[in-house]
Amino acid sequence: MPVSSASPRTAGGFTLLEVMCAFAILALITSFISQTCHEAMERGGRAGDLRALREAADTVFRRLCYEDGLHADGMRSSLADFYAAWAELPSVQRDRWTPYQMTFRRRPRTAAGEPGAEGGEPIGGASSGSSPPGSGSGGSATGSGSSASAGATAEEEPTSVELMELTLTIWHEDAEDEPLIVLQTLLPPQSKDAQGKGTAK
Repeated sequence: MPVSSASPRTAGGFTLLEVMCAFAILALITSFISQTCHEAMERGGRAGDLRALREAADTVFRRLCYEDGLHADGMRSSLADFYAAWAELPSVQRDRWTPYQMTFRRRPRTAAGEPGAEGGEPIGGASSGSSPPGSGSGGSATGSGSSASAGATAEEEPTSVELMELTLTIWHEDAEDEPLIVLQTLLPPQSKDAQGKGTAK
């Protein structure tokens, strides 16, 4: 019987090289999926932390607004002290807020007219050299003649609207130059009569 010169192919199955290539491809796909899932979990965790931080910042800012005048300009504190301790959170939960620092700024501002007694900066970039309405020589009803005749009445009328600008800045202790949250509002300053009545009691 004649024998063919071509050697017959070995029995069915994969060679060692093919198996190694298949495992390498499987390991590569698995590592890619694991990395994607890990990044997604990290993003979800950061989003949850930022949401909790926003809620804490909103609570602190509301407290500062209600306690306007009790906290000095430039006050610095940790959220673990100013928020967690004030909210009476358990000690285990307070450690979460320790890395977050806060700065409170309280500055007088002027909404219209010339700066008042507080010397606040005008809002909206109004120049300090602009004259208030009715102060020119061209004769509105509130010109120099009417103000001279009014006497004490003209002095009692305010030339501007005094406001207090409250700003709360929160950052991580490792990155002070990169604030995470900045909250700001304008409030009318507490009247001296109200402060006097409060202290009289």
